[in-house]
Amino acid sequence: MSKDLKFHLKHYAKTYAIAVAIALALHFIFRVDPFLPMAIIGLWPLAGSLITIDDDIPGEWTNPDGDQSFPHEVFISAAILAAASLCTGALLNFILTAP
Repeated sequence: MSKDLKFHLKHYAKTYAIAVAIALALHFIFRVDPFLPMAIIGLWPLAGSLITIDDDIPGEWTNPDGDQSFPHEVFISAAILAAASLCTGALLNFILTAP
């Protein structure tokens, strides 16, 4: 596992933990379904990565010389965060809102 992938996974693990805490707090305080905040927080990095994907291609905005490789690690870790957040949000929604 590369150093960049470890860094991004560690960063997104913190984001995931914060998302769970926010989802639980919003559920118990305002009666918001836990899936909604988990989906928003989990999909935000993936959406941002996909929106700016063309900036990292060699010869583009943030890589004009083309000397940096394409950052696959960012997209992989953002996709893992999105999948984990959506699954956890669905599970929390099922557990906490079941009659």
